[in-house]
Amino acid sequence: MRLAFVLLIIAPIIVSSEFKRTPDRLRDESLNGENNPEACFTKQEISNAVLMLESGKAAEVNRISALILAKSRKSTMCKNEIVAGLMKAMDRPNLNFMYDNKSYNVWLYGADLLGQLKASEALDLLISHLTLTNGAFSMSRLHQPALRGVIKMGPVAIPKLSAVLRDNQDQKMRYFAIYCITRIGGESAIAALKAASESESDECAKRLIRASLKSFDEKGNIQNQLEWHSSFTCNP
Repeated sequence: MRLAFVLLIIAPIIVSSEFKRTPDRLRDESLNGENNPEACFTKQEISNAVLMLESGKAAEVNRISALILAKSRKSTMCKNEIVAGLMKAMDRPNLNFMYDNKSYNVWLYGADLLGQLKASEALDLLISHLTLTNGAFSMSRLHQPALRGVIKMGPVAIPKLSAVLRDNQDQKMRYFAIYCITRIGGESAIAALKAASESESDECAKRLIRASLKSFDEKGNIQNQLEWHSSFTCNP
């Protein structure tokens, strides 16, 4: 009788301790796909991956980014699910990177991953956020995540960037489209900038196009990055 009474007291404690696991442990357990590289992510695992990107912690970001890239190579279906999950996490209303560091981190690392995955289905999302920044400035444009993701897409992004130059009335959008096209480079970049120069009416945009075309060699490679960056300005 005494033994039964003791068991009744201990059992709830064991059950309770099992459910009081730390968020970090839960996160690690839910990413059980790491133990099986052949398996794709579940929806819960993708959500937890986004939490890791949000944290901005280098070790966690590097670990989950490597896993995402590895799994995306397993199958087209897996890649599509990962891309859809990243886009859903990034496509939030009223984004403001100056006050929302978690969203900035998701975009910083998410856009980089989408670029590496050559996820052309994400181009509209990325291009629509080209001007979004956390307010800081650097020549590498680190603080404009969408812009960096578009550049990593490579030549596949040039037709949509050309459409921005042709149709978008926002001057800054056109300036950054020129920047992306130039950084992507290649013969398609030369052709796109030459076509844009014929119809562009904004004086600053025309100046940026001329500076970019001048920076190219015959194959569309920037010959001197520092010189091009210095000339890529609206100030004469």
